[in-house]
Amino acid sequence: MHRSLLLFSRCNHHRTITTTACRKEYVYGLSSVQAALQANKRAHLDKLYIQKSIDRTRLSGILDACQKQNIPVSSVDKGELNNMSGNKPHQGAVLDGSPRIPIELRAMSSITNGEYKGIITPQKTVSFQKTALDRHPLWIVLDEVQDPQNLGSILRTAYYFGVDGVLLCSKNSASLTPAVSKVSSGAMELMDVYATRNLVKFLQASSEEGWQIIGAAVSETSAIDLKSKKIDRPTMLVLGNEGVGLRYNVKRCCDQFVSIPAIHQNSNDNGLIDSLNVGVAAGILISRFCL
Repeated sequence: MHRSLLLFSRCNHHRTITTTACRKEYVYGLSSVQAALQANKRAHLDKLYIQKSIDRTRLSGILDACQKQNIPVSSVDKGELNNMSGNKPHQGAVLDGSPRIPIELRAMSSITNGEYKGIITPQKTVSFQKTALDRHPLWIVLDEVQDPQNLGSILRTAYYFGVDGVLLCSKNSASLTPAVSKVSSGAMELMDVYATRNLVKFLQASSEEGWQIIGAAVSETSAIDLKSKKIDRPTMLVLGNEGVGLRYNVKRCCDQFVSIPAIHQNSNDNGLIDSLNVGVAAGILISRFCL
């Protein structure tokens, strides 16, 4: 289980990374709380708060997990839970714990017999095995995706389809917040999420180890149609920022680009709807590459 290598600060959701402990977080929502207790990937889980009026039979799995892990449970008013969750839909349960910590990687190694390594430092690595027997490893790489809703949606899709890994930019990206966990329906709690300080160097180094780098881009004239693309070797699918898409230097790392063809085209809309939200696009691309 991977612990404290990096920590996104809650004080600045898109900018700051710190290696020191940050203040506690409140995980909210039944799925996220259950997943956090089940996976136990947070450095510590301190206390569960439940709504006084809630039917405890709905929380049987959560309460059992707290009992097994010696996590104290406190019944509080709904207003207190509202304050902890920032008035987000907590469903009567909030878990007090440390923030999720993405694992910093510099590059990915080549693959031998289905096994490969993520390079943390020249002396330290993390080992991986491909998750699907009938396809090559597929990683989702996010180039400064900043919307927590998009990040949560992508993590949920990646977990559902058995993607081998998800990697973020350490800077200018949405952090692994309770809001992201809630949108992901707890998937963020169940999977290790990785980050890199320099995405261009990461992609270049991984490419040299035999990884195929595919960029999702609408405006690239060289982009191939999604229907004609199959994964024939270990692949990293790179998706861009909500506003500008893939950055120029990131595009230069890509071996090829893939696009999702529009079915409906109306000349009267002046190109107002000419692309998909990155969360939606990720769902389509991941399902196409994994199925």
